[in-house]
Amino acid sequence: MGDQALVCLSVDEVRDPNNNSIILQHHTPSGLQALCSALRDACGQSDQDLVNKALESFFEFRLGNAARQYILRPMAKEQESIHL
Repeated sequence: MGDQALVCLSVDEVRDPNNNSIILQHHTPSGLQALCSALRDACGQSDQDLVNKALESFFEFRLGNAARQYILRPMAKEQESIHL
């Protein structure tokens, strides 16, 4: 199982065309959806928290400390102008 479970695609629910109340195939989430759901259940983090962490990791990996300085420098200038 392991990493092979992550690459599984989601499967939509399939209903019988003659009788809409009969479900032939239940919805199955993708491996990534199942992992995110399990992490959310275990850690109690919202989707927005996961996205924020992923973006922070990406920018830190790609640009290092320069990205943080680039983002925080304009914010610091705004704070200085407010206090003047």
